[in-house]
Amino acid sequence: MPKVSPDPSENGHVSEETAARFAKHFREKRKARASGKSNPTDDRFETIKKIYAKLRPAPEEWTKADAGDTSGTLEFATMAELEDEISDVHFLVPGWIPLGMVTGVIAETGIGKSAFALCGIGKPLMTGDEWFTGDSPEHAGPVILCPTESDLNLTKERCRDWEIPLDMLNIAGKTDGFVIDSKSVNAVANRVERIGAQLVVVDSLRGGHSGDENSSKTYSTLKMLADLASKTGAAVVVVHHTRKIPAGERIEMNSSRGSNAQLQLMRCVIGIDKPDPTRPDVCCFRNLKRNLPVSDDARGFRITDTGLRFCEAPQPPRRGPSRRDAAEDFLRREMRPGKWVDAGPLIAAAEAAGIRDNALKLAREQLGITLKRGNLKKDGTKGWKWRLPKSD
Repeated sequence: MPKVSPDPSENGHVSEETAARFAKHFREKRKARASGKSNPTDDRFETIKKIYAKLRPAPEEWTKADAGDTSGTLEFATMAELEDEISDVHFLVPGWIPLGMVTGVIAETGIGKSAFALCGIGKPLMTGDEWFTGDSPEHAGPVILCPTESDLNLTKERCRDWEIPLDMLNIAGKTDGFVIDSKSVNAVANRVERIGAQLVVVDSLRGGHSGDENSSKTYSTLKMLADLASKTGAAVVVVHHTRKIPAGERIEMNSSRGSNAQLQLMRCVIGIDKPDPTRPDVCCFRNLKRNLPVSDDARGFRITDTGLRFCEAPQPPRRGPSRRDAAEDFLRREMRPGKWVDAGPLIAAAEAAGIRDNALKLAREQLGITLKRGNLKKDGTKGWKWRLPKSD
């Protein structure tokens, strides 16, 4: 029996679990009273009865809702009614950078993601030149940079070397750096509307907050930036780091460092890597997330003393045959389809050819080779026989 206060009005909040226990006890007591096995003056029973009655919804509240009073309730509308209020999807850089949304640019440290955001996306907007797509902005305009990593000296040097107009690049937070919080984001929104900026670059996400990047709570940080993009209609580009990518692997969505919740509000994600070890100076960038009608093309660029030079995307080197492929070729050479072969000499020949047991097993399964026990040998054991299936 749960312990309760004599006066249910002093109990405060009662959990659903506790309420359920009270209700069960109340029903049991009611049955007991009906059968004459319980004292009708049981104080505990009366207390539970009062609490149970208090926990049930007041009938007048339901009557009020049924009467059509919708104050404080969720409102609904058809898409037809909201059509004029919801804007269409437009792109700053066609097929790559949408307006009014967050785009992520992810790469390992030192690959060139900051250079891509500043020079590849921002510079053409500030100068009116063509982007890497061959499209040009309707008119030159300012860009807002939100630096979070205290590297403005590098930004200044790049602006000078790459001929980026200094008066068109607005630095949020001046030399103090930028922190992603509601006050700072609201200030950026006001600045966007005041100067008519179409692009905000946050470099980088990790440097802009002090929370645990592996926690899903970082969703709220991205939510502020997504609201900034939605409210102003500007494109918000967020530079973000990835984990260390093993040699031979390509960058993918799950390469991003920290919680995947950070990627949910990025409607486009551009990944940058260097897939060709013979061309270590050439970066490849491509769209990793396709929530929108984005480009499927991969492209390349080099970072030079005068800026970015775009080129064809580098390709990863072709891999040679795997160990399993070599084992399959061996079995096809040594076995005739439909004929049983003693497995012992075959395994010995494979080992002499440098084919490991595991690769031979995988090849055998891939080719659909069947097994059976052979005839009794002189030593009293039975060997295995293998058969390669006939081709159709």
